Amino acid sequence: MHPRPPSRRWWMPGLSTAWPALRARNASRRSPRPRIARNARRRSNGKPGRSRPWRTSNSRRKTMIDFVETAMAGQARQMCEAVIAAPRYSRLGQLTGDPGTGKTAATNWLAQEMGAIRVEAWAGMKEKTLLQELAYQFNRAGHSVDETGTSNTLIRRLIRLAPAGQLIIVDEANHLKWPALEMLRSISDIGGAGLVIAGTDLLAKKFTHPQIRVFLEQFRQRVGTKKVVMQPVTDPAELAAYVLAPRFGSVTKTSAKTFLRKTGGNWRFAVALSDACTRLMENEKITKLDERVIETAAAWMAGHS
Repeated sequence: MHPRPPSRRWWMPGLSTAWPALRARNASRRSPRPRIARNARRRSNGKPGRSRPWRTSNSRRKTMIDFVETAMAGQARQMCEAVIAAPRYSRLGQLTGDPGTGKTAATNWLAQEMGAIRVEAWAGMKEKTLLQELAYQFNRAGHSVDETGTSNTLIRRLIRLAPAGQLIIVDEANHLKWPALEMLRSISDIGGAGLVIAGTDLLAKKFTHPQIRVFLEQFRQRVGTKKVVMQPVTDPAELAAYVLAPRFGSVTKTSAKTFLRKTGGNWRFAVALSDACTRLMENEKITKLDERVIETAAAWMAGHS
């Protein structure tokens, strides 16, 4: 067995060969008084003379990098604005994309930025359950709506609470059957609210399925061109600017290309790999992200997937 490095906080199995090289290489880069510098940074985030708990610091850091307005997110926001501004009976939009491309993160961000009511569907969700979930989210947003009653009663209440200018976002809508989608369309048509449905590309395939095409034709017509397909990031500089820069600062072109190659431009993988890089750098007191750190963290992730 390889000897375990002298670290108590964190250890990734499989780093025994890479650890000595990383440790030796970065020894010359360290500040002569790293603990003092680190404590100074922590004091700057809290009260003078006192350091904030690590949990608070990590929480703030995660909040900053959880989501940033990428080019695709900007398109999604423009689509939502177009949905709200569209004529009545046309206030529907669609957000699709493969798993891991950032749809859920985008819908959460859009809901926060635009004051939207957001619900997330799940497999087997019934029509009435969807309406109850909508009512619950309206209550959380400060409205007062009774969550009990029949489906007809619930939809009538929601129509009154969803006037023009209100945006409703339904994530994972690919789990919904056509009657639930028709109910959502009715809330938008009658009440005047904007509606954006998000899900995987199965949602787009559902629209063209022959058995339900008749029922969803009106839905598809209302969506029209108001749709955005979330795709993996293909530009290493763009991915570095959105995922790496908020956490690690500027990185080299080689590091950015390595990060893109290891993640495939997938938003979810990119965030996970940046987390692994952060843990490795904190444990080994590495101050600068480079391709060797990325390669080592990616190798550990691959061995534990």
